[in-house]
Amino acid sequence: MRHYVDELHRHNPKFQITSNWSFSNMMPEPVSVDLDYLSGDYDMQNSLNSARLAGRCLRHQGKPWDLMAWSLASTDLNRDPHFATKTIAQLQQEAAAVLALGGGFQAYFQQKQDGSISPWQMRLMSEVARFCRERQPFCHRAEPVPQIALLYPAESAYRKFRRPFSPWAGELDGMKGVLQMLLDKQFSADVQMDHQIRNRMGQYPLIVLPEWDFLNESLRQDLLAYVRDGGNLLLIGPQTAALFAKELGVDFDGAKVDAQFRFLSHRGWMAPVPTAGMFSQLASGTKTFGRIYEGNDPVGSSSPAASIVNVGKGRIGAIYFNLGERYLYSRASLPAEFLCDMVRELFPLPMVEVKGGFTEVVINRVGGKLAVNLINLAGPHEDRQALVFDAVPPVGPLEIRIRQATRPARIMLEPGHKSLEFQYRDGMAFLTLPRLEIHSVLLVE
Repeated sequence: MRHYVDELHRHNPKFQITSNWSFSNMMPEPVSVDLDYLSGDYDMQNSLNSARLAGRCLRHQGKPWDLMAWSLASTDLNRDPHFATKTIAQLQQEAAAVLALGGGFQAYFQQKQDGSISPWQMRLMSEVARFCRERQPFCHRAEPVPQIALLYPAESAYRKFRRPFSPWAGELDGMKGVLQMLLDKQFSADVQMDHQIRNRMGQYPLIVLPEWDFLNESLRQDLLAYVRDGGNLLLIGPQTAALFAKELGVDFDGAKVDAQFRFLSHRGWMAPVPTAGMFSQLASGTKTFGRIYEGNDPVGSSSPAASIVNVGKGRIGAIYFNLGERYLYSRASLPAEFLCDMVRELFPLPMVEVKGGFTEVVINRVGGKLAVNLINLAGPHEDRQALVFDAVPPVGPLEIRIRQATRPARIMLEPGHKSLEFQYRDGMAFLTLPRLEIHSVLLVE
């Protein structure tokens, strides 16, 4: 790659070139080739969730970046060439996932045999382009505001990948599922590769380590230093927790991951969760959350579902069952609520809180102003039997709280430049957004 890029630049220094998916979630490394920008393409279906992970991996690599949507959908394009063209609303929702992260958006339209395009499809893209251009001043190359960091360690990933740079056998499902849970619960969360966060851990109030079974000792020590200095670390999964067993004060009692389902008890409800054998001991002074039982009834022997322990000035929390992959394929609500409660325990004062409607929150700064992106996640974008859908149902009203040390001069709804009424007390601005169509930005001035 380096050879071809350098030769092309030598031929014409103004020529811009990239390599698809390089230095992305497929290749979690520092950029070491003189690429002009980074890029990748969504999964053809469930594209919104594909963009949520990929965009968060690209945005911190120090290069301009974009993602490409497929304008068409098919259950299997290789076997069934009779694809369906996506709708305006569908592509606008897919674009919003990238725009909110500060990236560029493009869409692929299949060309004819002679290389020409279909003019009727350009009417579709014209509306999508208008949608993007209206949001460009409030989104493009925006700087993220650190809230929750989901850690993506390269060495941990490469030990799991079955093929180089091709995690297509579910190797990232744990991390992907945890990210979707956090975003679905309206937390502003970012993905941080280890080289991106090494010298800036302290900027994040909470770091989440999602279901990795190996951690470089140097990175482990960096995380412990972050915690001792006042940071909060949340470990997800029994194998991940075992990497910090000494600090957690946990005796796993020789248990190994056995792929068996046990049952989480939380808030008076129960749900099956994949976990390891139960452990028997926790250090004194450890705070516990939930219980894990052998059967679907809170009777008999049990062990803590999670715990939190003080380490130096900070805290380490651990959830002793896997969450991510299960969430991708079942959307079980109780484990998601359990994760949400653990996050709130470790990170009780997020900058933005939203209630009402299925929305995603992305917090940026644009031109020195706080920009709160709200993305409507409604619609059957995850349904693989729904190749296309005509509309994204609006959501609302949304109750929004924004923590600010001083009262904002005004809060504008963009695009549209509409001033929103709000109240300010106890260091928070309170407002209600009656209706969210697909994507809007609250610009706090």
